[in-house]
Amino acid sequence: MEFNIDLGEGDYYKVSNGKFSFCLRGEKHIIGSKLYPVTAKDKASGFANGVTEGFHHLGIAEMMNNSNWEFKSGYCYTNAEVLHRVFNEMGIDAKYYSGWVFTGLSMPIHHAWVVVDGNVYDISIHMTSQYLMMEQANQGLDLRSKEAVKAVKESMSKTNPIQDHFVWGKVPDHMFYVGNEDTPDSARKNYAKAINASGDVSNHPSYNHMKKGNMYEASPYQKALDKA
Repeated sequence: MEFNIDLGEGDYYKVSNGKFSFCLRGEKHIIGSKLYPVTAKDKASGFANGVTEGFHHLGIAEMMNNSNWEFKSGYCYTNAEVLHRVFNEMGIDAKYYSGWVFTGLSMPIHHAWVVVDGNVYDISIHMTSQYLMMEQANQGLDLRSKEAVKAVKESMSKTNPIQDHFVWGKVPDHMFYVGNEDTPDSARKNYAKAINASGDVSNHPSYNHMKKGNMYEASPYQKALDKA
């Protein structure tokens, strides 16, 4: 796979000669570096809108819709593990992946998801609330205002049907996943490596909104959601 997504103002996502690089807000980084580690950078894969498909495995989605599963934000490693197990228990060859996900024009975050036949299944990123936040930003609203946060929290209660509110096969056009097959333990270790490489979570380009000292603490926005 080779492509160059021009984000404007000099920013981009680029895949060339097997190397995944990006520039956001003038900062250039490479997936597979010490700050953005993956388990096997020479075997990393990219997943984007043009190379993934939706409308598959709706039977699994229906099973999840009828189960007691509840969406938990901030638990991507566990959420992916649960979904991976469900697919495999139904005889579907699913792979647990970890790496980095771009969710718009912000720095990528470390993440875990499931891949089946080259398509992404991710029950950790709630698309309905993400689209609402994008709409709020386009309207010039303060995303951290009580009203905006409350509206997002209310939208996050909508999780059924799962294929309408999460990434179910096809990656949305504003998102991009980079990673490789992994295990939950290895995924967590890679996140720790990324933070340790920066000296502290507050120094990492993707997590400099976090307070110093605790790389597993909820983000300021997650805390605002809890209070809303």
